[in-house]
Amino acid sequence: FKQQSADVQDFLIKTSILERLTGELCDAIAERSGSQELIEALDQANLFIVPLDQTRTWYRYHHLFSEFLSHRLRLSTTGVEGTLHQIASRWFENQGFLNDAIYHALAGQDWVHAAHLIGQILGDKLKLGETITIINWFKNMPEQIVLALPELGLGYAWALLLVSKL
Repeated sequence: FKQQSADVQDFLIKTSILERLTGELCDAIAERSGSQELIEALDQANLFIVPLDQTRTWYRYHHLFSEFLSHRLRLSTTGVEGTLHQIASRWFENQGFLNDAIYHALAGQDWVHAAHLIGQILGDKLKLGETITIINWFKNMPEQIVLALPELGLGYAWALLLVSKL
């Protein structure tokens, strides 16, 4: 890590919040351009990055390296992690990856946005029987947000009811 330039270190630390990365997403998170080329260079140098598909569009960091980078993020910057998650949430939402968008909205404590996103897919998740996912989302939100929005509270109640019948 220390052998990398300050620019690459900054990129690695900022993108450490991501479970999977792609060039455009990293451009948004790191507020830069050329992330795809940097990711490919890191891959070619075998620097703890793993391709997730044959086209080498999506990658992830090696789990231990990811933990190291996350630790560095928490040590090096204050308040930035939440903002990075909010940026990731908006990017995933714009790409139609609502599960990822919800994850990052919750991680970034953007409760209103998380509630909005959950509201978009709550009915579908209930129909698919993804009750544990729904319950976990709501457990990560402040109770007053869930209670302030009747449709979310009702969806949460349905999920709890369905789980209790299993």
